[in-house]
Amino acid sequence: MKIIEFKGGLGNQLFEYAHYLYLKDKYPSEKKWYAFFPWRELWQHNGLEIHRRFNVNLPKETRLSRWIGWTLFTINRKICTPYNLRCPFTSTEQFPNEEAMLQEGYWEHVKYIPSDFRFEYNVPELNEKNKILLEELATLRNSKAITPVAVHVRRGDYLTCDHPEYFAGICTEEYYNKAISYILETLPNPRFYFFSDDSDYVMKHFELPEKVVVDWNKGADSFLDMYLMSHFSALIIANSTFSFWGAQNNPFNPLVVCPPRFNNLPYDTPMAMPGWKVVSG
Repeated sequence: MKIIEFKGGLGNQLFEYAHYLYLKDKYPSEKKWYAFFPWRELWQHNGLEIHRRFNVNLPKETRLSRWIGWTLFTINRKICTPYNLRCPFTSTEQFPNEEAMLQEGYWEHVKYIPSDFRFEYNVPELNEKNKILLEELATLRNSKAITPVAVHVRRGDYLTCDHPEYFAGICTEEYYNKAISYILETLPNPRFYFFSDDSDYVMKHFELPEKVVVDWNKGADSFLDMYLMSHFSALIIANSTFSFWGAQNNPFNPLVVCPPRFNNLPYDTPMAMPGWKVVSG
């Protein structure tokens, strides 16, 4: 029996689901369940939403699986973690254990993802702005006169969370300047479309001709930014699982520029899929 905890935002949940598929394939005879603790990190985002935004089949959850999962989680956090001990029943990034009953990490690792793996979106009726942008992107991709480039700049919760040092110094202004320079040197007539939770910062710090800021998908509609990113010819992504999946779910063979890692934690979390261009900030 294995219980996979789902937590964090939509990008995190996609990695957790990819980890579930990995375990499902490796341990086909074991039953798989999921645990969702709404009082954990999910409240910071839009709750458990992967099954609403993508065509996926989550493993089952029962009161028993949630109770077992929470019990194992509590044992690990209250008894093992304070003494830096490995809990035999729980797998985390610090102490990974595929055999453990509770899989409690974020699993932000490309080893769980085949290079051609994509999630299928479940997209509702789009508003006029999103329809117009998608039509524009299709026209640009077909004409090839202008190369549409998505740029993800994530600030928001990375600056206000309990441990902003986890994300600092990765996607700096130097990173974006290097990435933009690489795009300008590599692709013909790029047009940059910025996706950010801080549009004022983008307007102030990025002086580019024909710059477009996509800032109208808010709240429950935020996932549409990921969907839109999946239609660009090139992407400059942040150290964010959100734009990682915007790039990975893109079927148009895009050029992807990424930073070397997701965070500053002492775990091996490389971001680059095969063929992606890694730029350090």
